[in-house]
Parts: sequence; C-alpha cells; structure tokens
Amino acid sequence: AKARRLSSTRHGTPSSYAWVLLAICHLQSCEPPVLPCLQSPEFAAAAAMRPRPDGMAGSCWVENTAQTHDGHCVSYAFCGSAAVARSLWAPEAAATLAGGGHRLAELLLGFFGTAAQLANGAEA
Repeated sequence: AKARRLSSTRHGTPSSYAWVLLAICHLQSCEPPVLPCLQSPEFAAAAAMRPRPDGMAGSCWVENTAQTHDGHCVSYAFCGSAAVARSLWAPEAAATLAGGGHRLAELLLGFFGTAAQLANGAEA
C-alpha cells in the first residue's frame, strides 16, 4: 500500500490505521454483518446478563469514562470477553466466506464503494 501511495498521509491518503478502521466499519455494516459490533445494544443487553468467565465479580459488559489530555470526558462501553462475544454472535456471514471468492469479491467491491462514499462526505 505504501509503495502505491495508498497509505501515505503526507500525500493526502488515509493512514494504514484509517484503512483498517474503514474495513472494520464496512464488515460490521454488511447485511448480514461479517464482524460483530461489540458496542451494539444487543451485545450490551446480553453481555450485561453474563457473568465474567474468569470467575471475578461483575458482568462481561465494561463501561467507563476517561478524561483526555485536553480535559474532555469520553465514555465507552464494550463486551469485555472474547469468549462471551463469540457465544453471543452467530457468524452466518463469516461462514459464507468459506464458500469461495464470489462473496469475498462482493465484500471488496462494497468496501471500496463505502470508502468512496465516505471520501465524498456521504454517510455509509
């Protein structure tokens, strides 16, 4: 990507981290989703009901507020257990990837369509 200047912020293209975030966003917004969104309300409700797999007190749902270096408060929440997240998510879409390149080609085409929309200021 760097050799083709696809990941060069000084040349006005997204960083490699931005490309990864775009890919995750796209895979979470596909129908059906290929990756789960660990911050979704469905995960919140289900994970809050599950005990932590390590035996510690509390649920698998993690909520916190942190202060940034410039004084802003940021709240965040997510499912804090990969095992619980796997048990809550039925990866039908991910299973179709094993069927061959056709689904993968659709995902790649959709990814670049989403990236182009975002680059033009439209919502994905």
